Amino acid sequence: MNYGEALNPPKPDFPMRGELPEREPEIQKMWEEREVYRESLEKPALGGDFVLHDRPPYSNRHLHMGHALNKALKDFLVKYKSMTGHRCPYVPGWDNRGMPIEVEVLNVGVTVSQARWASIQARNSVRSRRNSWRSVRKSIGESKKRAQPVSLASRSSRP
Repeated sequence: MNYGEALNPPKPDFPMRGELPEREPEIQKMWEEREVYRESLEKPALGGDFVLHDRPPYSNRHLHMGHALNKALKDFLVKYKSMTGHRCPYVPGWDNRGMPIEVEVLNVGVTVSQARWASIQARNSVRSRRNSWRSVRKSIGESKKRAQPVSLASRSSRP
């Protein structure tokens, strides 16, 4: 028996498959053309302002999936607050929770004569992590000039 003939499923005028990786550029373009972010900041904020400072991960740790989860959760929270009547400006920051690199250098027992060398090593480590973080930000579509909505779902691989 051919079940395709027996069933009468709906025939929508939109694609049944998401095709998110291919459609993401179209979605980003639409958000930019409609100036969705600017409009969200200009509308009356009945719930007041909600500011969540976005910061990079530890500057001396390698990026991992927990960082992507953290970014997604922040994005969900800010979008939820925006949809419930809050004004949610994007505020980037660089709060490293007490500069863990400095703590590591002190724990190693660096002498004063080695301080310059340690400083150079710390700067190199920060620079490396900063570049990794910039690469991640670029790959998920964030703009350095202004905040744009981010869709992490479109970056997932297909089954």
